[in-house]
Amino acid sequence: MNVDNKNIDVTDRLIKFSEQTLPSLNRICGYIFIQGSPSCGLFKVKVYQKDNLPSEYSGRGIYAKAITNAMPLLPVEEAERLTDPILREHFIARVFIYHHWQMILQQGLNTAVILDVYASNKDRLMLHAPKTFIALGQLLKDVEKYEADEFKRKYIVVLLQALENHHKQ
Repeated sequence: MNVDNKNIDVTDRLIKFSEQTLPSLNRICGYIFIQGSPSCGLFKVKVYQKDNLPSEYSGRGIYAKAITNAMPLLPVEEAERLTDPILREHFIARVFIYHHWQMILQQGLNTAVILDVYASNKDRLMLHAPKTFIALGQLLKDVEKYEADEFKRKYIVVLLQALENHHKQ
């Protein structure tokens, strides 16, 4: 795509490419994007305003947006941010947890398996996200209150978000 010429709008081509690519990504467990890219930037992508107003750095690349919308639980990060050892460690942990969760869902989820997931992440959660560890324990205690699909979704969302946002706890 010719992106060097600002007069050429490639938005529609990027959207079409995203739509064609998404079905082939159903087995991935993480995605690393390129910062600042109009197609692959995850954070603070330059957004051109109408009527010659100043550009804002508040968007997400078209391809990155398509992937994160289609797979909201997929662990994603920008390449440059992975130079931070803590962000890198937590991104890799989320990738492994996401992969493990996908394997579990294929084999069938039951209480014993969920307890195993909880136990296998105990140390990491106690260290980086103790509030989440307690919240997941409470969720397990109240498992009967949820439909199976609702419980599965809630559990993995809380677990992955804890490792993505551990610094906020």
